[in-house]
Amino acid sequence: MSLDAVFARNKRRVVGLAAKILGSSDAEDAYQDAVIRALEAAGTFAPKDDRQADTWFYSIALNVCRNRLQYAGRECRGGTVRLPEGVEEMLPARDGESEEVKALKGALNRLPPDQSEILRKMYNDNLSHREIAAELGIAEGAARVRLHRAMEALRRLMKKEVA
Repeated sequence: MSLDAVFARNKRRVVGLAAKILGSSDAEDAYQDAVIRALEAAGTFAPKDDRQADTWFYSIALNVCRNRLQYAGRECRGGTVRLPEGVEEMLPARDGESEEVKALKGALNRLPPDQSEILRKMYNDNLSHREIAAELGIAEGAARVRLHRAMEALRRLMKKEVA
């Protein structure tokens, strides 16, 4: 299994992820950074199959995006602001947002990071239960349970937001 094949197979998905998190202008740069990090780390990981290699590269790309967000936060805000994880940064801020969108953003912001992450994987990244399970290194059934629990937590928070 060659790294070139892993990069080619995942380019569209990784660039799409980066565009959602960072914006389209930085997506290709983030992809290139992920390729460089993967090449640097290639000797420390021996994937058993293509799926494991894809998950490994996607995780590197996600960390590159997170690092870029954190760096941008420190650069712009003197290092004192913690950028929200999960879905919050995926939703564009607009003037005149509906109360429902504001409530959803508030509820997503208050979810534990693992719950907001699994919701993002399902609804923003459009991953299947199987793909989520592979990325998290858990059984598909466990991914379904975690997603269900995250949705229930989100529903409870939304009821509080709207009330």
